[in-house]
Amino acid sequence: ARGSIVDYVVSRGPAPTPTPKPTAKPTPKPTAKPTPKPTPKPTPTPTATPEPSAVASPAPGDLLERIQAAGTLVVNVDPADAPWSSQASNGSYRGYDVDIAKRIASSLGVDLVFTDYPMEQVVTGDWGGRFDIAMQHLAITDERRGVLDFGAPYAFDPTIGIVTAVAASGSPQPDAGAWCAAQGSVASDWLNGTLALTDPPVAPADPPADVTLAATPNEDDCITLVASSPQGANGIAGGFVSLVHATSTIGDGAPIAIQGDPVFYAPIGVAADRSGPDAAALIAQFDDIIGTLRDDGTLSSRSEARFDGLDLATVPGGGSTAPVPQGSDPAFSVDQQLLDQFPAEAAGVDLTPVAMNGADLDLLLRPANADINDAYTSFLSLGGDASTGIAGLSLVMAPVITTDGSAMLTAARMDGVNAKEVAVNLTPLLTNQYRDPRSESVSVGDRKVIRVSDGAYTEGDPATFIYRRSGVLWYVAGTQALAEQVLAAVP
Repeated sequence: ARGSIVDYVVSRGPAPTPTPKPTAKPTPKPTAKPTPKPTPKPTPTPTATPEPSAVASPAPGDLLERIQAAGTLVVNVDPADAPWSSQASNGSYRGYDVDIAKRIASSLGVDLVFTDYPMEQVVTGDWGGRFDIAMQHLAITDERRGVLDFGAPYAFDPTIGIVTAVAASGSPQPDAGAWCAAQGSVASDWLNGTLALTDPPVAPADPPADVTLAATPNEDDCITLVASSPQGANGIAGGFVSLVHATSTIGDGAPIAIQGDPVFYAPIGVAADRSGPDAAALIAQFDDIIGTLRDDGTLSSRSEARFDGLDLATVPGGGSTAPVPQGSDPAFSVDQQLLDQFPAEAAGVDLTPVAMNGADLDLLLRPANADINDAYTSFLSLGGDASTGIAGLSLVMAPVITTDGSAMLTAARMDGVNAKEVAVNLTPLLTNQYRDPRSESVSVGDRKVIRVSDGAYTEGDPATFIYRRSGVLWYVAGTQALAEQVLAAVP
């Protein structure tokens, strides 16, 4: 296919110029060393810097190369999921996930920074370059692999049934009534019959027949509900929570008891965003590091230290771990069909288009251009009703530079979202340099377009011309005379 496909655009570089000016000979800009600026403000955790492990040469611009160039690994953890991870009053982080993250950073020979974005912003992907990887007690499921790439498991989290201490003694029957589980958790998926763990070490048990799920905001609330429901009060028979959480709560005196064996063991892995830069080399490096930590006993010793003697690192059933299957294509890639529709020539100029997705555009602009912040609320809402978010937006663009002037041609499309809605949400971002944007319907050549200008339009002024056809939006930023020539080449 023509053009360059960009699966990820540098997120820490300068913002692009919406309308490039022609020059006799482009002068390459020096590449600035990326400086990650995660939000909320991270708490740096210095790590020892041993000799980095040998790795295969990463492809230019992939995630491993970017981390090595920055000298920093940015890891997202949960600030309130002890003993997996938690944040102390002094701002530092601790827990099993934190322990393993420190050893990964040390093996890579880079510093470590933590962020703590919520789980719902992690499992949907499209992280926007805010962090490099997530170590957030993340169960590896087939659904999550649609948007995330995972390293081999570094733990196996058992989910167990809990009942009141009274029920455990034999009265009432523990299968009578509803069972609680945290909403959106793997336990609730199991109860609903929708859980699809990726390569679980032991096949999950069948969920109880005809069970009613009582969803709670989190596991703490489920445990509290079970503890406060003696003799089947509140219609609650029991709940399903992490074994770690259950044993810890029992140790603190909660009137609950564990019922039976674990119903499944969720593999827990390091995750990378599939809408970001290629993580294949980094995942391979993680697998080597985790393998070494498993073989030398580090994973087991840290697990026993953090989980009151429980060894969650050893593979249940005595098996071994294997690399997690990755998708054959990026979950959010470029739109090859849109790229093929893009004209090869316009205004007598051969075009070299670049293709990207909405997440790429977000990353390219967000860090360096505060002026466009007002346009983000609308832009980020694109695809809000689907799992893709703005990463599902397809973009192809190319500069058109002639002896008389320059323009930028951009094509945009989003499956499942009509072109008018895309225009409403995308246009403010592409015209953010206009201090007094005004739009009107005009004819440019034989095309009916929307012209957006900065203030009242005067012939010869630069403007943005928007042409909508067959679900595709075509934007031309430049003078109307040049826009007419460019639009004539658009199918």
